[in-house]
Amino acid sequence: MTGIDIRKARPQDVVGLVASVASLIADDAGDHTLDRPPRQPPTTDLAFGIADDDRLVLVAVEGDRIVGHLTGAVAASAGIRPLRVATLAGMYVFPAHRHAGVGPRLVAAFRAWAAERHADRVAVGGHISHESAIRLHRHQRSASRTPVLETSL
Repeated sequence: MTGIDIRKARPQDVVGLVASVASLIADDAGDHTLDRPPRQPPTTDLAFGIADDDRLVLVAVEGDRIVGHLTGAVAASAGIRPLRVATLAGMYVFPAHRHAGVGPRLVAAFRAWAAERHADRVAVGGHISHESAIRLHRHQRSASRTPVLETSL
């Protein structure tokens, strides 16, 4: 795939990131029954994430336009789970750029970043309901490990 660069987000990317995160939220809202509408994309959280060494915000950029993103973080090991886990919290690629290798490239960059931070495992968080997203993560050797149960407040 040529013409699309994968790189760490910069402060000037926040506007494009908000559009990408908003699209991810809209897609998730369409696939899940929500008790209340999703929050607006957290512009401040994205800006902090860009500057935080334990968080990663990647962008897929074509020219000067963001065509996808990935967010993730590394958590220190805890007594209940003595592993350092890098969690891929969210990822989105705009439909026109799907099936062109952008998603796997974002995941590969995330895995490399996690390895640099001595993570023992990589986890995928959030809602994964799209069959193509499930196939992508299974292709990346991800497998179900721990069920997550939720309820509304």
